[in-house]
Amino acid sequence: MLGLDLFIPTYTAEHPSKGAPMVRTYLTAAIMIAALVSGVSAFNVTIDGNGAGRTFGGVGYASCNGCGRLLIDYPEPYRSTILDLLFKPKFGAGVQHLKIEIGGGENSTDGSEPSHAVIESEKSAPLPRGYEIWLLGEAKKRNPKLVSDALAWCYPAWANNGYYATPKSTEWYVSFLQVVRNTLGFDIDYLDANRNEAYSYDKPWIMNVLRPACNSAGFTNVKFAGPDLDHDCWLIFNDFDTDPAFASAMSAVSYHYDPNLRDRAPTAKAKDSGKPLWSSEMHCYTPNPWQNALLFARGINANYIVDKITSTQIWYGIEAMYPGLFFNGFGMIQAASPWSGYYAVNPMTWAYAHTTQFTEIGWKYLDGACGQIVAGNTNGSYVTLRDTASGNWSMIVCTESAASMTAAIAGGLSTGTVSVWKTDQTNQFVKQPDITPAGGSFTISLSANSIYSLTTTTGQQKGSVTIPAAQPFPFPYSEKFEGQVAGKMPRYMADMKGSFEVCQRPGGGNCVKQIVPAQGLAWTDPMKPNTIFGDDSWTNYDVNAEVFIDNGDVEIGGRWQDMYFLGYRFTLNKTGAWTIRFQNTALRNGSIAGFNGAIWHTMKLRMQNTMIEGFVDNTSVVSFTDASRSSGRAFLASSYNQNMFDNLLIGAPGVPADPWTRKSGLSIAPIVSVVRHSASSGATIRYSCISQGRVTLAVFDMRGNKVRVLIDGMHVAGSHEVIWDGRNDHGGPAGNGSYLLRMVRGGHATEHLFRNIAE
Repeated sequence: MLGLDLFIPTYTAEHPSKGAPMVRTYLTAAIMIAALVSGVSAFNVTIDGNGAGRTFGGVGYASCNGCGRLLIDYPEPYRSTILDLLFKPKFGAGVQHLKIEIGGGENSTDGSEPSHAVIESEKSAPLPRGYEIWLLGEAKKRNPKLVSDALAWCYPAWANNGYYATPKSTEWYVSFLQVVRNTLGFDIDYLDANRNEAYSYDKPWIMNVLRPACNSAGFTNVKFAGPDLDHDCWLIFNDFDTDPAFASAMSAVSYHYDPNLRDRAPTAKAKDSGKPLWSSEMHCYTPNPWQNALLFARGINANYIVDKITSTQIWYGIEAMYPGLFFNGFGMIQAASPWSGYYAVNPMTWAYAHTTQFTEIGWKYLDGACGQIVAGNTNGSYVTLRDTASGNWSMIVCTESAASMTAAIAGGLSTGTVSVWKTDQTNQFVKQPDITPAGGSFTISLSANSIYSLTTTTGQQKGSVTIPAAQPFPFPYSEKFEGQVAGKMPRYMADMKGSFEVCQRPGGGNCVKQIVPAQGLAWTDPMKPNTIFGDDSWTNYDVNAEVFIDNGDVEIGGRWQDMYFLGYRFTLNKTGAWTIRFQNTALRNGSIAGFNGAIWHTMKLRMQNTMIEGFVDNTSVVSFTDASRSSGRAFLASSYNQNMFDNLLIGAPGVPADPWTRKSGLSIAPIVSVVRHSASSGATIRYSCISQGRVTLAVFDMRGNKVRVLIDGMHVAGSHEVIWDGRNDHGGPAGNGSYLLRMVRGGHATEHLFRNIAE
C-alpha cells in the first residue's frame, strides 16, 4: 500500500553548528536499517532542477496495418469517448505522438489500407481514403500539441517498379502530404523518409529526390525522420559523419527497437550525437494485459535511462480489428464491436497515462534523477522530468520489488504539494494521498510490481466512461450499402488485400467495388484482394450477393480461416466458369452455358454441416460434402479489377422459407422476366404455369420480410402478367433496393431476384 511513511526535515550545511549533516546521515541510516529489517530496498534521489538532461519527445503509437479499421464504424457517443481516451490530454492515454500509415492498397500486416492515389491520375487530386487521415484529424482536435508522423509499408502499382525509392514513389509521397493539408488544414510534422523496415535506406533518394520534391511542393516545414529499420540499428550515424548535409536533413533518428534486444542498442556515437533518438516501433506482446502494461511502462523508462531514447512509440495502440488476425490481443483499447458499441479499456491505457498525463513534449529529463532502483535491473526504475517554463516536475517510477524512496528537491523546483497516482494489477490509475514535502524532502513507500507518478502539476484524471454490453455480429445480416458514402470503406468490412469501397451502382443506388487495378508493392501477400466481415463462430449459413464482373472473377466465401488462404471460396469468372475451393485447393469446378458476363448475377454459397452448395442466378450448380472447416466469418474477394458487389444477405441455410433455392420437381416454370417501367406504371412481371392450380406470388425484402402479395388464387395453364407498383401491403413505398419475387404452386417454389428503382 502506498503511503507517506516518514516526513524528513532537511537541514542545509549553511548552519553546520546545528549538526545538519550528522542529523541527515542519522535519519537516512535509520531508514535503511528499517528497510533491511522489513526486506524493502531503500534508495535516495536528488531532484535537481539545474541538472543536465535531454528534451522529452513524447509517448505515442503507430496506427497502421489495419489494426484500427473498425473504430471509424463505431456509433456515437462511443466513438468520441474512445477517441477521448486515446488523445484527450489528462483524460486517458493522452497519446502525444501519432504515426499513421500511408496506405498503399496492399496488405501491411493485419489488413490493407487504401491509398490516397490508387492510380497515377489521382496524384494531382488525392483522396482521403480509409481512416488514418480521419484519425489524425480527430487526434489533433483533442490535442493540438500532438506530434504527427507518417510512414509507408506498401505502394500502389503505379508508384513503384519493385523498389520503394523512385521518382514515382516521390510523387506519391508528396500527394499524401497534399491530401493531409487539403483535408485537415495543417501539415504533418514528420515524414518517415523510408519504407517500413526496408533492407536499407536510400540516402541519394532522400537528399536528391524526396527532399527537393517536398520543398518544391511547399512542404519545407515537414521534417524527416527515419530510417525505421529493425536491423543495422543506428549505423546511419556513420553516414552522418561523412555527410553533414544528410545529418542535417534527418531531424530525428528512429528504429524499431526493443530495450531487451541489446543488439539494437544505440551506439555510443548515436547517444553522443545530440540527435533525437526514437524507439519508433516498440513491441509489448505478453498475453496478460496487466503484464503488457507494466512491460510498456518499464520500457519507456529504460529507453531513456539506458539508451537516451527520448520518444517511444508502440505498435500498436488501439485494437480495432477482427479477432483471429495476427498480433491480436495487445491493444490498450480493444474496440472490435462497432455494431454493439462495446469496447474494453485495458491497463495499457493507464501505463501511457502515467507518463503522458504528467509531462509535455519539450520538458527536460533530469539525468541525476533518472536511474535504476537496483543497478542493472530495468524492471525497477525511475525517471524525472521538469517543465522548463516553470518549477513543476514529475517522476515516473516502475517497481519490481517493494522499495522506500527518499527524494530531495533542489535547483529551483517546486517544493509544494506532490500528487501521487498508482497503478497495479488490481487497480489502475488511482489517486493516492498527497505528499507535503518538509524542508524540500519526502519519503514514500512503493509497492512491488507497480507504476507510480509523482508530480507538482494538477488536472490529472481517470476519465469516466460508459460502455455498453457486448453483442455478437448480427445474424442474419444484410447490407445494401444505401445511406453509406461513396468513396468510403463499406461498414464493418475489413480489407485484407486490395481496397473495397462504396460506389454508385449503375442505374441507381450504391454497391461496393474493388478499386485496385494491379498488384502493388506489398508488405505481406494474401492471394487476392479480399475483405472480411462477420463472426468467427458462424457455422451453418448462406452467403448471398449480387455481383457484376467487370473483368477477371469475383468470389463470395465463408468459414474464413486466415487472410492468406481464406476459407470456402466460390469463384465466378466473367466467362461463366466457376470453382469452389477450400483455401487454395479446388474442390469442384464447372462452367455455365450461355453465361452473359455483361449483366449482374446472383451468387450464393451454402454451408450446412459438411454440405457445400453453390448457386448462380438461383440455380444450384454444384453440391458436395467437405469437412475442411466448420466455422468462420464471411468474405468477398475479387481479381484486380473493378468488380462490384451488392445486396449481401447472410442467413441460416434456406431461410427465409428457402427463398434462394430452386428445388427439383417444379410444377411451374420459372418467372420469365421483370420489366421495369416508370414509377407511374410500375414493374411488369411475366410468368407462366404449366398446369392449372393455386398460385401465390409475393415480394420479399432481403431480410426475408414479406412486402407485398401480388397473386393468391387459382390460375390456368399458360403465360400471365402482373404489375407491381412498388408499394407494400400497407400502401407505402417499398423504396430502392433488391427484392425477391417468390412464386409457389403445389408446395413447390421458384424465385427471381430483381432491383426496384423508386423514381
